[in-house]
Amino acid sequence: MYHEATLRMGLTDAEHITLYILCQNGGSCGKGELYKKSGLTRMSLSNALNKLLSFECITVARNPEKTVTLTKKGAEFSEQTVKKVMDIENEVLTGWDEEDRNALIELCTRYLTQVGDKINDIK
Repeated sequence: MYHEATLRMGLTDAEHITLYILCQNGGSCGKGELYKKSGLTRMSLSNALNKLLSFECITVARNPEKTVTLTKKGAEFSEQTVKKVMDIENEVLTGWDEEDRNALIELCTRYLTQVGDKINDIK
């Protein structure tokens, strides 16, 4: 469902993930941190950043962190695309009572822990 929404917005999955993380981080994030948080390959992230740069949606600072920052145009574009998805997610979660939200967190945590343990056992 996220992929379909992303396509309707005219974005690639990598561009959507990149903008989503930037929005979560107040509009900026170091390139290394963006790479770690996104789970994207370096090539996919690089392609997404290059396209967002070409559309003047982001800037990349020439500092050691290579801070990626949304431009005004990028923030406005994110409001029309990525933030709509974020708002839907928040609407659904805030519509649940606290017991259901806690159950979701517990189940997701248990699932990720168990999968992580099994992945760590791979030799």
